[in-house]
Amino acid sequence: MRRPIKVRWDYMVLLFSIWNAVIIPFDQAFDIKYLTQGSKLSDALRIFDYTVDFIFIIDLILGFFTSTTDRKGFITFNYKDIASIYTSQFRFYADFLSVFGSGWFE
Repeated sequence: MRRPIKVRWDYMVLLFSIWNAVIIPFDQAFDIKYLTQGSKLSDALRIFDYTVDFIFIIDLILGFFTSTTDRKGFITFNYKDIASIYTSQFRFYADFLSVFGSGWFE
């Protein structure tokens, strides 16, 4: 059974992922930062963008400490096993690129 705080965290990360899926292409196409330069909207977007990046970094780190199921279907709390399983899944690479890959497109 998943804890309510973990479920809320996952939903928050999902919402921020949707936000990025909309904003990043829009920003690349229309250069929002240039259009809003010097305005309060620009400052708010930058602060929110840094907040979203920080949340993704925290989510990447938490992935190494969140219990998971092993290959046999048992829940494991061993950090070495969790790290091994997490880094062998697609989710780790998606998390890693969401944190460190956004700079490649600027």
